[in-house]
Amino acid sequence: DIAALILVKGMMRGWFTGKKLGDYTTFSDMRRVVNGTDRAKQIEQYAEAFLGALPATVRPVEPAKPIPTNPPTETAPPKRANAAGIILAIVILAALAAAFFFVRF
Repeated sequence: DIAALILVKGMMRGWFTGKKLGDYTTFSDMRRVVNGTDRAKQIEQYAEAFLGALPATVRPVEPAKPIPTNPPTETAPPKRANAAGIILAIVILAALAAAFFFVRF
């Protein structure tokens, strides 16, 4: 749970490379927030497949505003992530879950 949280927040806030998911507009370019362009086209295909599988009712209509790097001191309403960020996080979490499953058995 902690690793998944670090992964998602790190990608959204640019902890790993200094680049955030919101800095890019294509799934292929979003790969740069973690591992440069390693397997970027393949991951882009996975993300497009996941996005295509989402019902139209859950797809965001407009991109979300970026998460501030210094959160405000008072409690603010939760921010929506952009679709590309959600899809990339799902792909990475699915890969982590598969790796965990195969390591256990």
